[in-house]
Amino acid sequence: MTFDLSLYQLRTFRAVARLGSFTKAARSLGYAQSSVTSHIRALEARVGIQLVHRLPRGVRLTSAGEIFHDYSAKIFHVVDEMTSALNPVG
Repeated sequence: MTFDLSLYQLRTFRAVARLGSFTKAARSLGYAQSSVTSHIRALEARVGIQLVHRLPRGVRLTSAGEIFHDYSAKIFHVVDEMTSALNPVG
């Protein structure tokens, strides 16, 4: 199985996980709420599993979403390391 994931979708997922809301994540990222919803739906379709529970007031990560969140943090850690390595200060 291969996942073809976009960093913007992962960034959106991380904001949703951190803020517990599609609306708050949209505000934080400067996106329309419908874009955040679309990003998460596309991500869930790509991985083939539900990552968030949609609740009357916000969202909560599923158990798979928790695992996905942990790995997305590792991905962004590597991206940050790469950025630092390619753009050394001084």
